[in-house]
This record gives sequence, structure tokens and C-alpha cells, in this order.
Amino acid sequence: MKKKLVTTLLIAVLTFSSFGMALVSMANANTGYEFPDVEPIRLDAKFRETAYGIQSDITPASAGASSVGPRSAGSVGDMMVALSLDDYNGYYFWTTFECRAAGTFAEIWVQVEVDLAYPEGDPRPTPVITDDQITYLMAEFDNTIYPITTAYFGDPDFHDGSFSAWGNVPPRNYYEEEGKSMILVSNVRDEAYYDRDYPYYIAGFYSPTFEDYIDRNIISIDSHDWAKRVGPDGSRPN
Repeated sequence: MKKKLVTTLLIAVLTFSSFGMALVSMANANTGYEFPDVEPIRLDAKFRETAYGIQSDITPASAGASSVGPRSAGSVGDMMVALSLDDYNGYYFWTTFECRAAGTFAEIWVQVEVDLAYPEGDPRPTPVITDDQITYLMAEFDNTIYPITTAYFGDPDFHDGSFSAWGNVPPRNYYEEEGKSMILVSNVRDEAYYDRDYPYYIAGFYSPTFEDYIDRNIISIDSHDWAKRVGPDGSRPN
């Protein structure tokens, strides 16, 4: 239980420091999508206790771009099918991610652009995740967040992908021999995803379902308002 807490704490620190808060109030989307500073609301318990199903009939838009053959770790440019969240409709779904960084303690995977976009007809632009932002996030996790959290609470449970519950993948598709964490960046489909005037959004969460299906320690964070939330020059930096 203590080791499971470490993974949850890593997510909390990542979303609260690098991204501001776990559920953040937004200004009206029609006034420039400015984000005021508000008190954070934690949602981790909801995803630990709610048995969301998996919408298997939703096929990733770029499902054909998966990794080729076994690998021992994620490499920049690799493609992988993994889970994302539709909290508004109450299910998880498969989507395609690209590996954008592989650090000492984690890999960063970003949902591909076609899946990262808002619903058709929504005026909000597709979030842009730059290489500089990824480099910043990877350095913060490797050099600050992970060492400090584990120094106080110990290492998280070891998961290297060997026992993935999802069998419909290439052999060892999720395997990483050192058990690095996976940071999944996606456009979380919460109420704000479907309604741009909704005043809250989910910035990050832990789901045991993700861990069961992929057998890795997984940190899921939202791409919403990314440019203002990541890096020392953002208007809402850590």
C-alpha cells in the first residue's frame, strides 16, 4: 500500500507543481481561455474507486502506426497504443501515443495530433506540445520530482510491462527492463473537453486500470492549456 502511495504522490506532485493543480478553474473560453488561480480539488480517489469500462469499439485514429517488434525501452519516435480517459461518458478508450522523451526514471508519451484535437467543430486549437516543453518536463521529473518523492516515501511498486493484461499487442510492447514510469499526455475527455465554457478540467490522475492493462507505473496528465501550464515562462508556471 505504501509503494502504491508513491505512484499517487508522484502524480500529485507533477500535476500540482508543473501543471498547477489537479482540477483547475478556467475562465470562459470565449474570453481567451485565461486560467485564474484557484484552490485545487483532488480527484485521485474517484479513479481508484470507479470501475470504468473500456470502450473497445473506439479505434485509435492512427492505430496502424504502432511500434514494430519487441523493445526494451521506449525510444523517441516510437508509437504505442495505450489508454486515455473519457470521464464525461464514463469510460476509458484506446488511443495512440508517440514517445517524445526517455529519461532516467520515466518516458514521456504524447497522444498523436489527430487524437489530441478537440471535437469536430470546436473552435479551440489542437494543443501543441513542443520539444522544449517536453525537455523541461523530463528534467523536472528526473532531477527534482522523482528523487524528492522517493527519498521521503521510497520507490514505487516495480512494473516493467511483463504482466500486461491486454493481450492484443506485439510481444513485450510495454516492456521496459528498468520499470521506468510512463507519463501519458493526452486531451482528457472531461466535461471541459466537450463544453468549452465549463469552468473546471481534470489536470492529472492515477488509474489502476491503466496499470493493470499495461503493467507500468503510469502518470496521466491533460494537454489542456498546455502552453500556459508548462515551463518557467508560462503564465501559470510551477
